[in-house]
Amino acid sequence: MKLQVAILHHQHYPETAREHIAAKLQHLARYFARIESVQARLERQHDMHRIEIVASVPRGVVLVV
Repeated sequence: MKLQVAILHHQHYPETAREHIAAKLQHLARYFARIESVQARLERQHDMHRIEIVASVPRGVVLVV
């Protein structure tokens, strides 16, 4: 499974946060082994933090989160 953690708008997050998110995303394979890739996009607006996770799965598979 290919992983990508992206930080939007040139914001500063510690490298440990990126590593922690990547480690957590690895656990998704435990629930669905056919995930091809996962992208996590981090964004901060004032005091609010938001993360968007996009998983690519084979055609014809429905992934409900």
